[in-house]
Amino acid sequence: MMSRPRTRCLMPLAIGFMCYSVSACAQEEQPAEQRKANDAMHVDEQIAWIYKDLAARLDVDASEITEETVRVVQWQSGAAGCPNPDMSYTMMITPGVLFLLRVDNDLHRYHSGANGKPFYCPADRAEAPAMGQGEEVM
Repeated sequence: MMSRPRTRCLMPLAIGFMCYSVSACAQEEQPAEQRKANDAMHVDEQIAWIYKDLAARLDVDASEITEETVRVVQWQSGAAGCPNPDMSYTMMITPGVLFLLRVDNDLHRYHSGANGKPFYCPADRAEAPAMGQGEEVM
């Protein structure tokens, strides 16, 4: 049986949780145009963004960049194949895309995870996909 002082302490907590639950359920669904803006980037948009980013990163013309491969992969964790040592990640298979691009003789990696936004992955942090090399997109 719970004593009165403990009940008084738990009551505000219970009421706060109930209010939070009701307000979360009452939130309206996002308008279609806003949902579309929040959707993952399409692979063509990802590639265009990567070319622009890599050209700026290396201070080269985008015409000097060639695609080695673009593959749909399954990453080993939420790190999308590029863990940062100062971070922790969900340990579950995560869908994404691996982009390998070449400038001169140097290979450059971009990864994308479940959110579909690509990012540059330095070679010293790059991990292989969880399941083989995935399916080639391009």
